[in-house]
Amino acid sequence: MEQLSKEMLINAALRQIPFEGWTRRAFEKAEESEGLSAGTYAAYFPGGVQDVIKAMHRWVDEQMVKKIDAQPDFANAKIREKIFRCVMARIEILTPHREAIRRLVGHQLLPWNKPSGVRDLGCAADAMWKLAGDRSVDYNFYTKRILLSGVYASTLNHWFSDSSDDFASTQEFLRARIENVLKFGKFVGGIKERFKGKAA
Repeated sequence: MEQLSKEMLINAALRQIPFEGWTRRAFEKAEESEGLSAGTYAAYFPGGVQDVIKAMHRWVDEQMVKKIDAQPDFANAKIREKIFRCVMARIEILTPHREAIRRLVGHQLLPWNKPSGVRDLGCAADAMWKLAGDRSVDYNFYTKRILLSGVYASTLNHWFSDSSDDFASTQEFLRARIENVLKFGKFVGGIKERFKGKAA
């Protein structure tokens, strides 16, 4: 019941954020619009704005898993296709709240919020790689997540201004970024293998 209530609170807040930004005022407005008692958000999210942001990211992760689980051919798809579907699943989840997410990016770019913004991007990338079946534990673990964080961030930035049907422009942009990253990953991997050979 608590998780369901938090999901409702997150969505209520997201509807107010385009007008109030990522502020406590947005939560107060959400309480008013939903007929909730004053202080409801403080009770569920004692850490304030950052607690709501963390909970929202967890909610997106959960919804992404549900969308991917509903795709019976996902397990047999190539890795580039799996990553593409994971990113597009997240975008589909966020689409009703595009302006709130745009304002979130601006909020996270503030100097004092950058560390949490980088962490949140890394967590999103980790969730997508794990869903895609990645089990790496060496340097590839970090390299993959850093690269996918960049892909996800740039794709969101493109999506904010995409008015094409079914976000066709965003899909094309994303596929190109994934191809670039895979090529770069192979290049870096080849260099590391050559250095290993010399060290041996």
